Amino acid sequence: MSVDKSTAILGLVLNIVVLPGIGSILAQQRNIGIIQIFVSLISFPLMYYYIGFITFSMVWIWGIITGVQIINSVNE
Repeated sequence: MSVDKSTAILGLVLNIVVLPGIGSILAQQRNIGIIQIFVSLISFPLMYYYIGFITFSMVWIWGIITGVQIINSVNE
């Protein structure tokens, strides 16, 4: 993976603050990022039935874990 440390940190911040998946796509993990964005967007209408809060929280945590893994792979 040819991502520098500043891009990896920006990806983590985007995954936390904006929308899970955007930072993953920025850090060249397109498949994971697309899945995270898809599940995040599906979670918003499901929040009406309260299950969306659970699914969005899970994707948000998954985005954080992905961002940290990308940063760790840059440090190695």
